[in-house]
Amino acid sequence: MSSNINSIAKLLDIAELELAKPENISEDYENLRRKIIDKGILCRSKGEYNNDFLWDLWRKRNRNGIANITSNNISEDEFKRIKGDLIKFTKKIAQGNTQKVFDEIVDGFKLLKEQGKIQYIYRAAIARVFCTFYPDEHINWVTIDNIKDINILFSDSFTDISKVPYLSKDINWFSISFNLRQQINDINSKRIKPLENIIVRQIVSLYYKRVLAYGKPPHNSKTTTENNESGSINNPSTEREEVSLDEIIPHERETIGSTITVSQKEKELTHRFLNWIHRQKGIELYGVEQRTGAHDRIDVTIKQGMSLIYAELKSVSSYSKTPKRAIRAALGQILDYQFYDTSSQASELWIVLDQCKLTTIDKNFIKSLNSNFKNITLKLLVEKNELSFREYK
Repeated sequence: MSSNINSIAKLLDIAELELAKPENISEDYENLRRKIIDKGILCRSKGEYNNDFLWDLWRKRNRNGIANITSNNISEDEFKRIKGDLIKFTKKIAQGNTQKVFDEIVDGFKLLKEQGKIQYIYRAAIARVFCTFYPDEHINWVTIDNIKDINILFSDSFTDISKVPYLSKDINWFSISFNLRQQINDINSKRIKPLENIIVRQIVSLYYKRVLAYGKPPHNSKTTTENNESGSINNPSTEREEVSLDEIIPHERETIGSTITVSQKEKELTHRFLNWIHRQKGIELYGVEQRTGAHDRIDVTIKQGMSLIYAELKSVSSYSKTPKRAIRAALGQILDYQFYDTSSQASELWIVLDQCKLTTIDKNFIKSLNSNFKNITLKLLVEKNELSFREYK
């Protein structure tokens, strides 16, 4: 492995090759991560935060999917005492990824500590919630030492990132996490072929572990007693499991009496699509993988007023990068959902594809179906970029 990693751009080039190695691949962690992120998107869309989600988000110590917090996290008794406050904090974070919101949540915890309701100001838990709702805008290390280590590691090795001064133990987690991730995202977006967001995230993990570069280990991997107030996370080099990054990796989801196979690309598309829905006016997320029959599950169900919309998502990479084949596969499924069991029908049927180039024939095909079959309203949505879809009907 070359030791000449002197910029983020160089790191992206080298890491892309390193992440193809089987020893750097695991599906389990990504599945856990996707599960809690999707729960967050659904809860935010409905404005409801149930006890199980709040527990996983704030209290759970291991296998949370975002970050483990193994000591000095919110206790069970504290969780019960401040549950109402946690709901308010969660709603506020879900609506704003800003320094102001972060500071307000920290101040809220300080007040709870002064009132004797909690023992510590759980900054690591606060950081983990931000990482859950904004997974592509933060670095997934949530303690003071961890975020300081990763920033110093980057600063010491790269000439295009300036060092952040650490004036006290109370360093600004939000600023470091957000700004470093934006620098990585900006450079990645200028690549001829930008890397997927899960790859970008995993690059930082591998670099932190020094898999990708020579030299010293992270600056300071020990958590001090005073820093434990923020919550202590297990060292990512031993506790974090790796992400599956193959072009097409089958993932199995168990249903009643059957198994559904979904590609990693389609899981990523689903995540981006759900984020897009959240930003739209007049529609809201109703459910993900909703049951329609004994063994069937619709990818995404949306509500528009009192009407339902069924959405079937396909990645063209699973169909030889041919939109026609992806449309054909999605069309068969979504018509099945609509007409095989007529007890619950949607007002619109959506086929959602990730970025691809449609032919005139592809577009005319959708028009033809809507013209010739008056009892269906079919739309084709094709991803333009991460937060934009173009509609054909």
